[in-house]
Amino acid sequence: MSEAISLSVIIVSYHCRALLEDCLKSIDHYNDIGDALEVIVVDNSVDNDTVDWLRAARPDVKAVKNENKGFGEANNVGARLASGRYLLFLNPDTLLVEPVFRFALENFERDPKLGCFGVQLLDGEGRRGPSSGFRMPMGFARITLCRLITKAGLFFPSFMYVSGADCFIRAEAFRRCGMFDENIFMYCEEADLANRLNRLGYRLGFFPEKHIVHLEGKTQESGLAEKYIREMRSRKYYCEKYGEAFSRWGRRELRYCRFKRFLLRSRDPERSREYARIVAFWEDTLRQEGEKGC
Repeated sequence: MSEAISLSVIIVSYHCRALLEDCLKSIDHYNDIGDALEVIVVDNSVDNDTVDWLRAARPDVKAVKNENKGFGEANNVGARLASGRYLLFLNPDTLLVEPVFRFALENFERDPKLGCFGVQLLDGEGRRGPSSGFRMPMGFARITLCRLITKAGLFFPSFMYVSGADCFIRAEAFRRCGMFDENIFMYCEEADLANRLNRLGYRLGFFPEKHIVHLEGKTQESGLAEKYIREMRSRKYYCEKYGEAFSRWGRRELRYCRFKRFLLRSRDPERSREYARIVAFWEDTLRQEGEKGC
């Protein structure tokens, strides 16, 4: 049976059974390659409810219970179980709205150097959402520019990455480049993967003519500060890995976040307190970096 599988869809779930159920239904509805498709769900939830439900209601889906060691690590678990020549890393808060699987196979087979690609993500209202990002460090001030560029359907493969919400990738290329770096719990794993694929001679692609709905943020419960700080810790590791000046960039971020804290103090005190937590994070981080002589 494994020889017949062309595409393996890998979904990492975390306490999102209702979203996952809708995602799986959309895959069933728009599956245009039949038995050449397999679906693997790696569940990082604390309880066993999702896996128990999958094994009872969806025996066609490979359900794996996993200790939560991060997004990339869980995708690696799924990839090791995958039989397909090509993989699709798909978020559980996504919905297929048209057939995309045969399109993916045809593009990979047409271009042997195409290592990875994404399609245009739409929000719940059908508007363009961020489908990619820039690999280099950025913060609040540059995220807006990035979102404008990606919403316009622009993609620059030499210095952008494909969103992990819908990442089609050649299985051989994924394994050759070392898969996701498991030192990264969440955030920056796509940028890191893009760098390593490029170094092996693979190119990245983006096809805005195809669409997937991404209900972005529906699986995240953390506040602004918690999410931002987790991302910055991953960014610090990423910068150190590629020799980027994290401290210099961080000082700019600190000035920006202090300004936002001040600006929101009377208008939105709760959000101002979130920025105060971020400011404290940067002050502590930069002090430690200074003590190390970085």
